[in-house]
Amino acid sequence: MYPNIIRGIEDSGVMVPRGTRKLKALRTLRYVHLAWGTAIIKEIKGLTGLQKLGVVGINKKNGPGFCSSISSLSHLESLSVRSGDGLNGCLDGMSTAPENLQSLKLSGSLEKLPEWIKGLQNLVKLKLELSKLSGNLETMQVLGNLPNLSILRLWDEWLRIDVLQFQSGLFRRLTVLDLFYSRMEIKLVEFEEESMPNLELLTLSLGDTEIAFSGLELLQSIKEVRLSVHSCLFGTPKSSKNGGNEKMGKTLYEYMKREEE
Repeated sequence: MYPNIIRGIEDSGVMVPRGTRKLKALRTLRYVHLAWGTAIIKEIKGLTGLQKLGVVGINKKNGPGFCSSISSLSHLESLSVRSGDGLNGCLDGMSTAPENLQSLKLSGSLEKLPEWIKGLQNLVKLKLELSKLSGNLETMQVLGNLPNLSILRLWDEWLRIDVLQFQSGLFRRLTVLDLFYSRMEIKLVEFEEESMPNLELLTLSLGDTEIAFSGLELLQSIKEVRLSVHSCLFGTPKSSKNGGNEKMGKTLYEYMKREEE
């Protein structure tokens, strides 16, 4: 960990050995740290059989090269990109979206969604973590028009939203909506008529704050609504003689389980 800190590199993620590009049958590669240098990106570009890829440490310097390498991965179905410094300007160099991409996870702040996301016609699962785009109507319209999006997870913190609105006619195929908001203020979650007609599961985890709902009765296919309150990332159980540690352990387990989905 300490050499990474000296180099200014996060302590998570691994360096790809030289020659990895020769593994043409490799299907899954996680989690590669891009901040080790441009040679890593060349190794990734050669893995033309990749179906699942996870990277960390992307920034504006290595972003263009990474976007270029993705264009050669025609079989890519799952992509996870994480940056501790934010994703603004890091993914704009991708002119076209991976045609077969079904699962996408972006972790890091964004001013707006990259344009290529609009072209993800086969995307089924999307997770935006710490993007600061929750409640952005333009973002919701883009996501709501993705024709095959079935699972949407929005995880954010340090935001204040008056109305988190899901407009009519959007998210036609969505079946699961997972909202995990820590240290946020949301006054109202609103579902307009004919929004999310196929939604079956709604999960909302919030910090200790008041919230109101509007339009829950309009969700035609809803089967389950899960609401939970936490006072920090993994929850802080109330002090008790029995069950305190068990509750903390369960909360942590549920978080880690959802993180891997």
